Amino acid sequence: QQQQQQQHRFEGHAVLLEVLEQQQLLTDRVEHELEQGQQYWQSERHICSQLALTRPGQPCQLTLDDILAAHEVKSFDYRVLHLLLFGLLKKPVDESLLQFMRVDEMLIDIGDDLTDYEDDVMANSFNILRGYIHLYGGQEAQIRLIERICQLEAQRANLLAKLPANLQQKVLKRQKEAGTEEGVMVLTSGSSQILYLMSLLTGKRSSSWKGSEGARLTGISHTD
Repeated sequence: QQQQQQQHRFEGHAVLLEVLEQQQLLTDRVEHELEQGQQYWQSERHICSQLALTRPGQPCQLTLDDILAAHEVKSFDYRVLHLLLFGLLKKPVDESLLQFMRVDEMLIDIGDDLTDYEDDVMANSFNILRGYIHLYGGQEAQIRLIERICQLEAQRANLLAKLPANLQQKVLKRQKEAGTEEGVMVLTSGSSQILYLMSLLTGKRSSSWKGSEGARLTGISHTD
């Protein structure tokens, strides 16, 4: 098992740990999130091998729990960067804010997966919509994924309500701005999520941050 875990460690893992330790940024939390990354890559290989071997609707060695577990740890890289940002700013970790960001990231991931569905199928990459379609078929997958989005949006709203009033105002203000920038809901992705967190922590707004309001299901293919 140790050998298998070692196979999934990214190149330069030891160097990264050494550098973070030298900069006094290597905490137990950072190490945990990096381990979550190893778990994600291992899960992705297993899931994608099963998706490649079977057609949607056919029996396979996958469950909904497998798909959700991979989805929940997919954004480990941003969680590492969030923790490093707290360290660089010499601020104590704000658990309430990170819990909110975690759910927000999961909604963003769904939005990215809806956009990148066809590309991910062609590349045999993990995609939550792809997993749902494989398990349930196109029509039921849409319904079940909508239910998942609604659950996450409810969690997000609950966690947002627990944030200090000034942070709530910043989040809601930016969501409102994002919703009118291009006439559609805009999902954060890439480094925008880091810029978003920085703006919350420092009070400085970044013009690059787009904000998010959850995800929509539009134009979903019914086949994998």
